[in-house]
Amino acid sequence: MRVSIGGVACRRKLQLLVATVVVMAAGCAAQLPDSLRDSAAQEVDVSTLQRDPDEHAGRSLRLGGVIDSVRNEAQHTWVEIVARPLSGGGRPKLSENSSGRFLARFDGFLDPAVYEPGREITVVGTLDGPQSGRIGDYEYVYPVVSASAHVLWRPLPPPDPYPWPHFYDPHFHDPWDCHFPHSRWRHCF
Repeated sequence: MRVSIGGVACRRKLQLLVATVVVMAAGCAAQLPDSLRDSAAQEVDVSTLQRDPDEHAGRSLRLGGVIDSVRNEAQHTWVEIVARPLSGGGRPKLSENSSGRFLARFDGFLDPAVYEPGREITVVGTLDGPQSGRIGDYEYVYPVVSASAHVLWRPLPPPDPYPWPHFYDPHFHDPWDCHFPHSRWRHCF
């Protein structure tokens, strides 16, 4: 029988507890999907690419945002993306801020019904150079990324309008409340 407060048995239990907490915390950490793990890929703002495209030409980049439009051609698909900052897991953050727009060029065909406007996407590829285009009547210079990998993110579920705990139930009403349209009381005093 061991009765030792500062002894080996207590120290081992503490080590086991610390190891368990570390493993659980590592499991909760955001990780990049395998298709986005390019150690050379840099996360850069689109505004930086527009200001100095020659500095990043040919470099591997990781960019993401929300799809605005998809255009299929014979050999390529062009996806116009409204850039958003990326989270630690590579998913575009939900924010109103955008550093601009960019074009991602994919080899082959991407179905516009799947890659529809409003979906979130993250792209890894090399910067090819600028291409001029229009947003409405505005002349715009798009950085073009030749995509080597991408992730089309699943839509997020809508937020719960009645988060737990449910203090308010819209289907509950007091039958004796005289202000309710179907009240038992015809006249309130």
